[in-house]
Amino acid sequence: MKTLRVSTARFLSLLLLLALVTCAFAAEWPGEATVQSVTDGDTIVVKLRTAQTVHVRVVGIDTPELGRDGRKDQPGAVAAKNRLTELVKGRTVNLVYDALSNREDRYGRQLCYVELDGRDIGLQLLVEGHAALMTRFAFARYDLYVKSMLSRSQ
Repeated sequence: MKTLRVSTARFLSLLLLLALVTCAFAAEWPGEATVQSVTDGDTIVVKLRTAQTVHVRVVGIDTPELGRDGRKDQPGAVAAKNRLTELVKGRTVNLVYDALSNREDRYGRQLCYVELDGRDIGLQLLVEGHAALMTRFAFARYDLYVKSMLSRSQ
């Protein structure tokens, strides 16, 4: 009986430790992060408060691709990257997971809305014409993005 109590106590201790570690990580991520660099018009590299560096793909938008492996930049790719750089590089942003999207894409990037001073940066790039509406994947702010695009076109 004593062995069972010790095993149960160890199990509960490990379970409590796991819960505490999970809560500590969740409190740090997502949330505030400092933008270290801009990879392209819809991807940034951020440093979390834990000093961890993470690649983030902006949810809801798609921007033209920068040229790689001898291919040319798609039209608007450099302008989209430059605008995103102007908006966020070196600044502290708020990262928010989308309720309908996966948290990570196939390239290992975190999928988040990027907010600065209460503004949705992806939406801003969309309204300014630097990005297109992401239509391949569902996301919670889709209706807001469509309404904003329609308002801009009128």
